[in-house]
Amino acid sequence: MRSRKRNWFDRGVQAFARVTKGTLPEGYLCPLCYEGDGKPFTLYLPDALNMELLSEEDVPPRSIGGRRIVLTCKDCNCTAGHTIDAELRKMENVNDFWGRRLPRNRACSIEIDVLKVNAHAIWENGKLLLTNYARVNAPSSADQMTGMLDRIAEAQRTDWEFKLTLEQDAWKRGWA
Repeated sequence: MRSRKRNWFDRGVQAFARVTKGTLPEGYLCPLCYEGDGKPFTLYLPDALNMELLSEEDVPPRSIGGRRIVLTCKDCNCTAGHTIDAELRKMENVNDFWGRRLPRNRACSIEIDVLKVNAHAIWENGKLLLTNYARVNAPSSADQMTGMLDRIAEAQRTDWEFKLTLEQDAWKRGWA
């Protein structure tokens, strides 16, 4: 039985041959590192599979629901994982936040007037909860924030403004 990688490889070779109309040698072309316009590129022969020079790429990234659908060279797969995939995850984090789909706490900072503190944000029952600011700040800052929020609540003010900044890479540091 042929492997999925081998099937993808063979389909890629066939597609490349159709596009080049046989004017170039047969081989597999990594779809991420090909730049066109006469720039140099690498064609992989079938031995590339045995040598593990090609790997399966998740599209979109697995972290946002993608699945493996294409072969890429190892260098591109590694680069994509650190750049493209990370940027797509950041965008999805913002979409999750505004779509009220934060399944776990996200690190953030909240700023009211001149006071800025670190906190955790999560959507729960349709409400944005800001938690843990007492735990992740100096006690004096946490006390000031509590006092400020208490005064806003007591006055039943609806005209106050705040700035909320989501920490994009907090999941890497284990905040949650």
